[in-house]
Amino acid sequence: MANDLPITVVLLNNAKLAMIENEQDNDSMPHFATDLQRIDFARYADACGGEGLTVDDPKELKDTLTNALSSKRPTLVDIITIL
Repeated sequence: MANDLPITVVLLNNAKLAMIENEQDNDSMPHFATDLQRIDFARYADACGGEGLTVDDPKELKDTLTNALSSKRPTLVDIITIL
């Protein structure tokens, strides 16, 4: 990363284009093309030179966020919210 700013980004990952799905609901349209393949955003952050962390168990959330916020590098926390 160009400036290595210690910025933390938290991503709530439901593998959907939920805003589009919501608009389709508002217009009484069927859901179309809103489901996404599982994307490993944490791995992508690592590949870009940052730090990527994934949370798929709510019990891990506090420790993972603590680690992310104390990191000296740009960090993305990918929180899996799919049931």
